[in-house]
Amino acid sequence: MVALFTDTSRSPSRAEGLTDPPGSLAIIGDPQDRRAALFAHAWRSAGGGPTHIRSYEDVVRAGGAWLTDLDSRATLRIDSPGRSFAAMRTILLAGLGAAAAEGSPVLSEKQIEELRQDPCRIAFTRQWYLGLVEILGRIRRSLRIASPPQVTSDPSEILVLFDKRTCHSRLWTAGVTVPRSLPDVLGFDDLASKMRSAGLSRVFIKLAHGSAASGTVAFETNGARHRAWTTVELVRDSNGLRLYNTRRLRRYTDPHMIRQLIDSLAPHRIHVEQWLPKATLHGYACDLRVLVIDGRAAHQVLRLSQGPITNLHLGNRREDARLLKARMSPAAWEAVLATAEKAARCFPRCLHVALDLAVSTNFRCHAVLEANAFGDLLDGSTYSGLTPYELQIRAIRQRLSPPSRPSHAQCQ
Repeated sequence: MVALFTDTSRSPSRAEGLTDPPGSLAIIGDPQDRRAALFAHAWRSAGGGPTHIRSYEDVVRAGGAWLTDLDSRATLRIDSPGRSFAAMRTILLAGLGAAAAEGSPVLSEKQIEELRQDPCRIAFTRQWYLGLVEILGRIRRSLRIASPPQVTSDPSEILVLFDKRTCHSRLWTAGVTVPRSLPDVLGFDDLASKMRSAGLSRVFIKLAHGSAASGTVAFETNGARHRAWTTVELVRDSNGLRLYNTRRLRRYTDPHMIRQLIDSLAPHRIHVEQWLPKATLHGYACDLRVLVIDGRAAHQVLRLSQGPITNLHLGNRREDARLLKARMSPAAWEAVLATAEKAARCFPRCLHVALDLAVSTNFRCHAVLEANAFGDLLDGSTYSGLTPYELQIRAIRQRLSPPSRPSHAQCQ
């Protein structure tokens, strides 16, 4: 059976001794991306064995044959495909059949072959997700057959984390505090109707399979007047309307453009939830990224923004989480960390989960806004002196060591 990180108990302390170094490491991701290179470097620095970084397209071409190169103490890390254009085309092609079968908008095989690199374009995210379902399904099947290594995140858990609607439902069912959500929204008119029925005037609209704020819209209305803040730029040319991500937050007030925006996003599936007022610090709205590793709320990053979308790549400010902690009571702060750990327990076969949480304007309450499969690239952040990658590798070493600790620290 595949050895998975199934237990989410708190990790042993840093002082605990380790025995054998980890074996080899295989990473599925983008060989040109910093994520893979940094994790591989941390692995080697910890005394680990050889590292192999394979692209998504290589894995698809090789089938399960690449697994035979791994030793019995190997670890497999499935990482983000990043911005790799080749990976995007491979994943879109893998999702073509399933997307067409369910009636979602699709790029044909010919259109995929003719795609030119256009890194900011928001392109057919539902087809992309279904391609990821297909590829990770193949990986999971290969792992069952080929005397598999230890896997840091199970493919099926990654897929839930990449589906905001399913992920939100899992968190809510487990009793994790999350914003209210609306039933499936099919377009602008449907959104307006469901907002009225729910008594909501402000919502966040997110692509169900988006990441890094791609396709995110903060929308408010009083019925007659609409305002939308978004990373999306609408571009119309001879090929029709296309959507692009930008690093500048745009505000739309023209009802026709807002309708176009939402009607263009909805066919690719969107998740709509209540827009919760966030605490402010020094005039900036804030939220918190908490990285839970092996069950422990470890690294924390505070994000400050003058707009409603806080992602750091949009030029927002990054600050020490202690700035927020100082404004909260000890009990309220501990409750935030406990909620992050509770949310991570909803994904028991993941070594790490990155949670985004909002704290209320009175600094007493909080809610989980996002759960991320690949949110552990936090430059400069340490916990007990360890970077996110070093702490994960430490957990892997502890689990690969002979069973000299209590049984709750073992893999199964």
